[in-house]
Amino acid sequence: MTSQTLHGGPAGRTMRTRPQVVGAGLVTLDILLTELPSANGTPALGSLGASLKSTTAPARRPKGQPSRRSTGEVHAPTTQTARAPSPQHWAGGSCGNVLSALAFLGWDAMPVTRLGDDAAGDAVVADLAHHGVDTRGVRREAEYGSARIAQTVRMLPSGRPAHRFWFACPACGHEFPRFRPPAARDAEEALTAVPAPQVFFFDRTSAAILELAEAYRDAGALVYFEPSKVGTVSEFRRAVTASHIVKYSAERMRRALEAMGGLRAIPGVRRPAVEIETDGARGLRYRLALTGKRATVWRRQQPWVVDGVRDAAGAGDWCSAGVIARLMNGAGSIDERLSEEAVHDALRWGQALGALNCLFVGPRYASYVLPRADLLAAAERIEAGARTIEMPPAVAWSAARDVCQPGETYPGSGTRAVSRKRAPEAQTCPTCLRPVD
Repeated sequence: MTSQTLHGGPAGRTMRTRPQVVGAGLVTLDILLTELPSANGTPALGSLGASLKSTTAPARRPKGQPSRRSTGEVHAPTTQTARAPSPQHWAGGSCGNVLSALAFLGWDAMPVTRLGDDAAGDAVVADLAHHGVDTRGVRREAEYGSARIAQTVRMLPSGRPAHRFWFACPACGHEFPRFRPPAARDAEEALTAVPAPQVFFFDRTSAAILELAEAYRDAGALVYFEPSKVGTVSEFRRAVTASHIVKYSAERMRRALEAMGGLRAIPGVRRPAVEIETDGARGLRYRLALTGKRATVWRRQQPWVVDGVRDAAGAGDWCSAGVIARLMNGAGSIDERLSEEAVHDALRWGQALGALNCLFVGPRYASYVLPRADLLAAAERIEAGARTIEMPPAVAWSAARDVCQPGETYPGSGTRAVSRKRAPEAQTCPTCLRPVD
């Protein structure tokens, strides 16, 4: 392979080959519905507003039915605004966002996942390919629908964005399909296709995913686990033991882990080299697998503060991508890459990328409107302490407008927006792309 400049740091370093990352998680259609403020500052939902208000009841979980939460999934966001009633579809979610972000930063990335042979799956695969993600590990199945999740983003009177998640389509009311983890044959094919990646990332557990984590760790890969729940304790134990880095949200995981005595107190668990607990606007804390009293010490890391926050969705995924890129940027063993200084530096870089993403609506919108060099330069300014990040005119216009439509030209950029939407067939819900009965 030819030499490649990678982007895990301010100027990037030149390495012999592009690093490889394999990820495992569910692929879903993530439907992002954005409420824009009108001229008087009140939310304006446009043509979708009446639909949202009239179909709230079907989207609610029936009494007695277990909640279906989206965790560790690859999503394809559908962005819709008051000015854009026709949905657009992109790949997103935790695993999808991290791998797409790494592909954007110059990595070879391959997800191992299952999708339905449907319009939602088409949208996800097309967008992954658009970002340069290797889709060989995506298996399409005609007998199952691609999983979906929807979220609305609106501005509170305080000026802060707020989210609401939907587990049924807010337009047609149909419940979204559940996720299906990779099967054993998917793991076997992945190990054959990419036998020795530099990194394996996963955010869910299953027999096949754990097989991949353990096999790739034995092959010398850095294993990065980002769970959103404990789930099956035996699988969780294996996942933590197989991982060098475990990153989780305090909001989702702290209580469950405290009930178990903490991540490191779970019987039979090998202590991860790095444990990271994110806490939203309060930043994060982390600790290393050191000996003696230092092994229990949490290190608090405050977030970078930027002006003009529009949406925090995807910030944690950009943080993970930044951490991985910075840690793996250069030579050295995994132990050397996970030193105290290296971890601190990688987390600061990841937080800078996450803060930059908060200036846009949607988990990865920055990567659609900013060239890689411009995105990295903006993140470097944040890492240097800048609060206000000025965008080029075309990007500032796009950020203010929230989405650009397929085929439109960004003003002053000469670049046309890429359409990733499959034309809905007759009797298909335009929001979730599900055939209507």
